[in-house]
Amino acid sequence: MTSQAPSSSPSRPLRSVFLGVDVGTGSARAGLFDENGKLLGSSSSPIQIWKEADCVEQSSTDIWLAICAAVKAACSLANVSAEEVKGLGFVATCSLVAVDSDGCPVTVSWSGDSRRNIIVWMDHRAVEQAERINSYKSPVLQYCGGSLSPEMQPPKLLWVKENLKESWSMVFKWMDLSDWLSYRATGDDTRSLCTTVCKWTYLGHAHMQQHEEKESRNMEACGWDDEFWEEIGLGDLVEGHHSKIGRSVAFPGHPLGSGLTSAAAKELGLLAGIPVGTSLIDAHAGGVGVMESVPFSVSEAKVDDTEALCHRMALVCGTSTCHMAVSHRKLFIPGVWGPFWSAMVPEYWLTEGGQSATGALLDHIIENHVASPHLANRAASQNISVFQLLNKILETMMLDLKRPFLASLTGEIHVLPDFHGNRSPIADPKAKGMVSGLTLDTSEKQLALLYLATVQGIAYGTRHIVDHCNSHGHKIDTILACGGLAKNPILIQEHADIIGCPIILPRESEPVLLGAAILGAVAARKYSSLHEAMKALNAAGQIVFQLLAQIYPKLQDLQKREGEAGRKKILQYTRYASVGFAIVQAIGQVLYLRPYVNDFSTQWAISSVTLLTLGSILTTYIGERISDLKLGNGTSLLIFTSIISYLPASFGRTAAEAFQDGNYVGLATIIFSFFLLVLGIVYVQEAERKIPLNYASRYTSRSGGLQKSAYLPFKVNSSGVMPIIFSTSSLALPGTLARFTGLAALKKAAVALNPGGSFYLPTNILLIAFFNYYYTFLQLDPDDVSEQLKRQGASIPLVRPGKSTAAFLKTVLTRISVLGSAFLAVLAAGPAVVEQITHLTAFRGFAGTSVLILVGCATDTARKVQAEIISQKYKNIEFYDIDNFSP
Repeated sequence: MTSQAPSSSPSRPLRSVFLGVDVGTGSARAGLFDENGKLLGSSSSPIQIWKEADCVEQSSTDIWLAICAAVKAACSLANVSAEEVKGLGFVATCSLVAVDSDGCPVTVSWSGDSRRNIIVWMDHRAVEQAERINSYKSPVLQYCGGSLSPEMQPPKLLWVKENLKESWSMVFKWMDLSDWLSYRATGDDTRSLCTTVCKWTYLGHAHMQQHEEKESRNMEACGWDDEFWEEIGLGDLVEGHHSKIGRSVAFPGHPLGSGLTSAAAKELGLLAGIPVGTSLIDAHAGGVGVMESVPFSVSEAKVDDTEALCHRMALVCGTSTCHMAVSHRKLFIPGVWGPFWSAMVPEYWLTEGGQSATGALLDHIIENHVASPHLANRAASQNISVFQLLNKILETMMLDLKRPFLASLTGEIHVLPDFHGNRSPIADPKAKGMVSGLTLDTSEKQLALLYLATVQGIAYGTRHIVDHCNSHGHKIDTILACGGLAKNPILIQEHADIIGCPIILPRESEPVLLGAAILGAVAARKYSSLHEAMKALNAAGQIVFQLLAQIYPKLQDLQKREGEAGRKKILQYTRYASVGFAIVQAIGQVLYLRPYVNDFSTQWAISSVTLLTLGSILTTYIGERISDLKLGNGTSLLIFTSIISYLPASFGRTAAEAFQDGNYVGLATIIFSFFLLVLGIVYVQEAERKIPLNYASRYTSRSGGLQKSAYLPFKVNSSGVMPIIFSTSSLALPGTLARFTGLAALKKAAVALNPGGSFYLPTNILLIAFFNYYYTFLQLDPDDVSEQLKRQGASIPLVRPGKSTAAFLKTVLTRISVLGSAFLAVLAAGPAVVEQITHLTAFRGFAGTSVLILVGCATDTARKVQAEIISQKYKNIEFYDIDNFSP
């Protein structure tokens, strides 16, 4: 048994505490939460499981005993008395329980062992039955993504009827595990709208009209399709008003019976009569525990609060992964379960995607590798988990190989993660997994790469589901993750990078238990509705962004607060600014041309400004469309094309001048200097100062606890060509003012500051240094970075968090800006120096800004193309056309 509990004071008044119980695949857990949704303490107890080929079974008796042990331990460790527990909720895997008229177990096993009365959710014995049921093409199947999975209950029921006839005749009640737990605690066999709708083909929207007509939220079941049960050969379950599968169905959180029975209260160490809420499936409880775990600034970004919930997806990561998204209208999505009415959040339609094996797949990949035993011994000697050790190995490899990010390590190894079939969106339980890129290498490093490729395969599976849902009407732009796997920082970061949207981790480490406790709080009438309880008790923790984005620029604050809406605002602001600059520039061009236009008039000026502005807008539009092709920044590519277009002619003129004067050495010097400058730019542009980071209290996929090391990269030249542009504009200002004013002093200053003037070179270098320093700190605020690191539990070794960290970062950035300024000064002055030495006019592409744009654009485009190629490798694995897929 494992337990955790925060420290508590020896004496305090009675509190209102809510208890949540979660039965997973391998353990039963109990957690106690206060009125603010804070975890007071938790405990877990293992449960037995039998696995034989496709058959996976458990015992309801064993599970109840484990629950009793976990609840008593949690209350003891959290120092919570029985009087303080005001509400109780049960959640569990969607496993199938069989009991007789006395509530005793009925075997569902070939072995005949009466203890084994549960068919576990991941059991795939009923694949043939599922295919047969799907062949009837019943209308109810459209609410299950078009087909039933063998993990749902009708195929399993049909298998028992066909293969275990004696057991079939003995069963008095068939129940989902979470419903059985509520029944065992209260004696009330009312089923949950969550379990019946999601796993039993119950049509929850049939409740909608009755809900509008009646005040009671606990009503006689009216959503069973009797024709469906008759058609598939299970018509006997319709008898007795569906007494074997559920005569009454209630919304999650509805109070059951008279609360906890005396017998159950004694076994659990609680008081009789404690309100017990109608149950949830564990994955759906995770959704209830995280769907409102967003920062307040994010939730207020959308005016319609109910609409905001429809932009989120809950990722419940454990042995398998479930993907939960809600909407106001029903969305039929091929290969994705649902739409389920009120199955998670009342009066919302639920879409449920999933991956049948994620945590189980990672365990399988690691445990079946030849290096696994030695790796496990190493991890044990360091008192860390295997996952933490693998993460360390990967980070060391990334640094040793000088890779910019972890994903670049797996360019030659790829994993298709469908080792236990594909639940969504292919919906093929017979699908198989695949590993591409294996060699004879059996080292720990190879295992680490295989582990990372598996994580990436899982993340691409999630991206497939998100993209598929969005293409069929969803608006998902934020992911909220919870569960054991969500405690693995590399897995979460890979998901954020691959999906391309922020991932929010909840404040509390046990959101599934919180979801169960919320059921108890609603049953106790602490809150009027489940959604109200979610808003009150959910809270955000860490937010994970795409790693490859620029680190903490000023406008990223808007992106952090408002997610996709913020990014759209930034893009819109950029467009407005572009139009404004285009108008100003057009006016300047027209005024400059005024002395050269014979028939200058207001009409000509307005038409010219309009045409020039429209040309700029068209160019911006073309640039955005090029960016959409994921080949790099479209505007930069247009500038790149412009420079390349005049480069041959310009070089031809320089060569002709050299041949005419016989200055072959000068020409060779210019060509050599050009290539040397290109190499220097590539080197400096890729150079970065890596500041190591330590993350305290980071986690493994199963247990809490260790550190994750990483680094904070600062580019030597983060400002690019902007300081040179600003400096050039500033040097041209005296000349512009002199033309307008005619002042002699300004004319002298303009001559001195023009290229070749006495003050041009030193002034240019000083201005470049100033603008580079200013632009560097404009992009990166040390105080903001320090605060972000502090909130995320990160620290720089030997530097105190807070002000000391900000001062350290400011010193580092100052030194980096000096190096960047020196580089830009050489870049700006270099061509002029070469011209003076060679006595030749350098070709236009040799100008410092032109070379920097050429090289920067080329390297950036190359990276984007490489990233897209890697992405396409995963996309090409998706052999099926979902839209044409027929189950």
